[in-house]
Amino acid sequence: MACTTTSSSRAPWAGDLAESAHVAATGQERTVFVEEVTESCRLLTEDGDIEVFSREDLKFGYDYSILHEHKHTVLDVVFSLKSSPASSYAT
Repeated sequence: MACTTTSSSRAPWAGDLAESAHVAATGQERTVFVEEVTESCRLLTEDGDIEVFSREDLKFGYDYSILHEHKHTVLDVVFSLKSSPASSYAT
């Protein structure tokens, strides 16, 4: 699954990527960290180049990623998600 934005403004999920956010997913036994589901992302670098960064390149940590140190723009992110049984509120 890929999330893409064509806007020059920061995408809603870009803050989560920068902060290495975590979410309590419905039906999960534990918190899931963005680092765990991020495969790669494409960034417009400060130099104007478009580069693909791997999960390792992003150097996720507690409330940290390299996006704190650089003014790169997130163009899109590839997440690796697993399907789960339908929840009780699914329609």
